[in-house]
Amino acid sequence: MTYNFHLNADMFYKVQSHSKRVECRVNDSRRSVLRKNDNICFINRENEDEFVIAIVHEVLHFSSFLELFTKIPVVECGFDISTTAEDAAKYMSRYYDEAAESLGAVAIVFSLK
Repeated sequence: MTYNFHLNADMFYKVQSHSKRVECRVNDSRRSVLRKNDNICFINRENEDEFVIAIVHEVLHFSSFLELFTKIPVVECGFDISTTAEDAAKYMSRYYDEAAESLGAVAIVFSLK
């Protein structure tokens, strides 16, 4: 199965350059169906003609973004090496409300095809 994920340009280019290998999302119904060997089409939100295809290697579930970022190195998720787990979790809370965050977080480990 192939799923489309839209990314802001900065994160898209990190995926494209292989410096981001883990996509972090809230564990909602759209992400709960992801499985190993599924494909993700990462689309640049600012230029939808730009996209890359990735294959899912692993889907890891966590109770929160903070737990995720304490177990997965933040640099693999596209953050600067100086970013703390707490700062990365705060960054993610900009995109999700409390109700969504209560569903937990998912780390999608991938590589480009």
